[in-house]
Amino acid sequence: MNGRSGFTWQELEAAFREAVDDYLATCEDLDETPETPCKGSFNVRIGHELHLAAAVAASQQGISLNDLTRQALDGYLQQHP
Repeated sequence: MNGRSGFTWQELEAAFREAVDDYLATCEDLDETPETPCKGSFNVRIGHELHLAAAVAASQQGISLNDLTRQALDGYLQQHP
C-alpha cells in the first residue's frame, strides 16, 4: 500500500484479477456457468420501416430513440418477467 489512497494501481489490478480467478474457480467447482457482463448497448436490426416508425414516435414524444427503445423493453419485461 502507498498510504495515500490505500492501494497502488498494480495492487488494485492484482486484487481484481485474483477476485475474477476466484469467481471462475468457484463457478467451476459448482459446475455453474459464469455470468457474462453486459456492456449496456447492443445493435438491433429491425428494418427500415420499423426504424422510421420508432424514430418518428420518439420525435413526437420529445425523447431519443434510445429512450423509446429502453421504455419499450422495460414495458415488455414487466409484462413478461
